[in-house]
Amino acid sequence: MSERFDLVVAGGGPSGSAAAWQAAQTGAKVVVLDKAEFPRDKPCGDGLTARAVSYLQKMGLAHEVAKFHRVNRVTVYSPSRWELVVPERPGMPDHGHTVSRTELDAMLLKHAESAGDGGRQGSEVTGPHRRRARPRRRSHAQER
Repeated sequence: MSERFDLVVAGGGPSGSAAAWQAAQTGAKVVVLDKAEFPRDKPCGDGLTARAVSYLQKMGLAHEVAKFHRVNRVTVYSPSRWELVVPERPGMPDHGHTVSRTELDAMLLKHAESAGDGGRQGSEVTGPHRRRARPRRRSHAQER
């Protein structure tokens, strides 16, 4: 038996999970496919900007995000020292957070799956499946 979806999202990382969640909010039947099994580790992306925190809060994840390590400023040494301070902007948090990609990805995928029609881990997307269009029938009146 085949399943039909309005949207198939290839990739259950932060972008794919957020896109799937957003589409599910509109009533679309959505599924997320990812070739990896979660939780999985990624070597990058452990920092959340104030904008990312704001979006996660709008997704209904404020309580979960509040558990992450809060960051108001960052000092970078490369090769000289400089500081980044999270600016105050209307409607935005005045901080960011740090969280491992393992934890962030698993949380977002679970949230997307619960809003949509689930997910399929260990499912590699190899390309689109295209159905052949049915030929249209023309009436004799249309030919004139």
